[in-house]
Amino acid sequence: MSMDENISDKITLSQLIYLIAIVISGISIAGFHEYLAVENVLNLISIIVSASLSGALVFLYFQQKQILESQVDLKKAELSGDLYVTDHDYDGNSIDVELSNFSGSEISGLALRTVIFPKNIDGLCIEVSKELLRRADKHGTQFGRETGIAPREQEVTFNAKPSVQYTNTDGNKMRPKLTEFITQMRDRDVEEIQCRMWVEGTDQLEQRVKSKVLTLDRKISINTDGSETNEPTLDQLFHPKVTTHINNIESEY
Repeated sequence: MSMDENISDKITLSQLIYLIAIVISGISIAGFHEYLAVENVLNLISIIVSASLSGALVFLYFQQKQILESQVDLKKAELSGDLYVTDHDYDGNSIDVELSNFSGSEISGLALRTVIFPKNIDGLCIEVSKELLRRADKHGTQFGRETGIAPREQEVTFNAKPSVQYTNTDGNKMRPKLTEFITQMRDRDVEEIQCRMWVEGTDQLEQRVKSKVLTLDRKISINTDGSETNEPTLDQLFHPKVTTHINNIESEY
């Protein structure tokens, strides 16, 4: 809390009047006989009036400052994004995500973020991938919200194809679809990976707003016995729902 706020919290009109009364009493006691002359009395009255007006102006200033700060805080709270993933469904290597915006702020640049753990698999350096979410309905795109959601808009379906971003042993950046990546891991005899997936956007205060797609982090078991050769679907990858725990320090979420 700033010094101005502390002062504004403490100053009240009654305290100001009390302070002026003490000053008057002090002056009277210290040199009452010197102020018996009319000129001195007038000067004293002028000083008291001036001090009272100055004090009242200071009091009003801090009161107005508090009101303005409260209004700014309310506006910030209104424009602070509040995004939730209310449902999701898989379709082949694509995912449909249902989003709801419970704030008064438009949330733009919505993207699906995916990260795989461990972050170093067979020499591959795993990073957080980003795929823009596109609205499934045509209504939103008419207002330039193909990758955004309006204030208070709820249960809007977006879709994307989750990917995995990594740097290979040759130093090249790669970004295969998640289902394709699992096939690559199967060929490398990797039996298990962990996955975290969330949605991210930007509100009108330029703050990042996030909500998990997978409420709990998932463990994906990979069949490496040679019985499976086709690329799996997302529904196959995330069923059954075997959960795991990923340390938040290791992830952007």
